[in-house]
Amino acid sequence: MKAIGSTWKDPNDWWLPPTLEPVPWPEGRVTASRVGSYANYRYWPELLSSGVLPRGKMLAVVKARLSGGGQFLGMTRFMDHFDDWPLAEYLEGLWRLGLRLDYR
Repeated sequence: MKAIGSTWKDPNDWWLPPTLEPVPWPEGRVTASRVGSYANYRYWPELLSSGVLPRGKMLAVVKARLSGGGQFLGMTRFMDHFDDWPLAEYLEGLWRLGLRLDYR
């Protein structure tokens, strides 16, 4: 949580980087860069399913994924294609949040 707090100063921003080192924001959408795609594909879903984040941070991650273009019609976006390998991790987070309609 300390690391997330030091890198994600404003939870209203959609970019939560997957490293402590400064990483440039993906231009326009999360999948515009390899680092952004990785964050959307692995880091964010695994954060949601881990149960370590408080509810407010979990909701901010879901919002970041949606507002940063991390999915389309429920499908996970990675670079220029879809890949739902991490779907179970993301759904676990939605279930924990009680977002049943989004889960469905």
